[in-house]
Amino acid sequence: MSKLVFISHSSKEHDRAMDICNCLEREGIACWIAPRDIIGGLPYAEEIVHAIRNCKIVLLVASISINQSEQILNEIEIAVNHSKIILPFKIDQVEYNDSYKYYLNRKHWIEAIPDPKDFYSLLIQEVKYLLSNENIRQDTINDSYLQALKERNRQEIISNTQNKRLSFGLSIKTDDYADKIHFYKYLKRIDALEQTGRYSSYRWLEIVNMSDRPSYFIVHKECGENKVYFDDMRVRAKQIFDDGSSEKLTVESMVEIQPNFVQVCKIHFSKPLQPGESVKIYYRLDWPNEVNSYYRGELSQSISLTRYLKGTQKLIFGVLRDTPIYDFELQEVNNSFDGLVELDLVPKIMRAEDDNDLKIIHGKNFTGVYYEIEDASDKAAYRILYKEMPIPQKENDDEDF
Repeated sequence: MSKLVFISHSSKEHDRAMDICNCLEREGIACWIAPRDIIGGLPYAEEIVHAIRNCKIVLLVASISINQSEQILNEIEIAVNHSKIILPFKIDQVEYNDSYKYYLNRKHWIEAIPDPKDFYSLLIQEVKYLLSNENIRQDTINDSYLQALKERNRQEIISNTQNKRLSFGLSIKTDDYADKIHFYKYLKRIDALEQTGRYSSYRWLEIVNMSDRPSYFIVHKECGENKVYFDDMRVRAKQIFDDGSSEKLTVESMVEIQPNFVQVCKIHFSKPLQPGESVKIYYRLDWPNEVNSYYRGELSQSISLTRYLKGTQKLIFGVLRDTPIYDFELQEVNNSFDGLVELDLVPKIMRAEDDNDLKIIHGKNFTGVYYEIEDASDKAAYRILYKEMPIPQKENDDEDF
């Protein structure tokens, strides 16, 4: 039976492509995808050609892997030769190589970044629209209906930004970078956000090696709304000793593609941490222009503890801004993920100058709050909600109020 949509994808992205396939098929859109739909005993190449010839849309799952795939390029060329609609669904920030540019530069596409699932509803609507319009041209991005769909989807994503920030944090329990070795006896994190768009995060840890072998580093993963270069994050780390002295630690980027929405770094200890031993570490990082990606109204900062698989005990979590903020609220998620719980914990109002640990930003007019949680061992995440005071209008001396 002919399938409506042929899904072209790299074998490296098979799981993500299958998720997209399942999404479309739940909506009644029949898809052809390899290797699922390959008929045993028939030549692979003939099967591909037959499937493309009989479909209506070739959906290209455009990841960073496609530039190294001659097979995908062959599929796109076959689709062009058979006058098929080609719809790139960009799941990564990918730059087409010259061969793909020849075929795809004037094609309409969906940029499904940073989280492709946010764009599934848009994909379904666009595919249904394309299937119902036999003569639509796909060599232009000016189709008014498709543009309207894009804008509506963009607005939905904006309205869900704060919740997605938290749900992303909760989704990383099985992250490749989850810490399976250390117990986080003490975790202090203060986030400072500036009008200029700069976001800086300051973190203090006391961790214990809970394994039966030495450990040599911890890994930090940070995700933002906009792409940055690792060097622009200015990650700095040091080990703090009991006598108050400190030693600078080596920080290594683990991300090859720069700039990126996701940055991962490895912070190396000054010496191996033996089983049962503890170490105190301070580190800081920036994410340029991140604040400019936030949306006005009710704002939030979230911290996920799901990466710390051995658990977290005392947590201090705070947010500072160089503009006035108010109406603070702390929400909590436990490890059973039952949902957000609003806590009655009273915030501690602070200026940066109140904390000697924050000398680096003293004198910059940072104010805000922090919360102290004595035992976060069975918690998955916390979120501080707050509001930004509107900038006061210049008073008119002649106005009577």
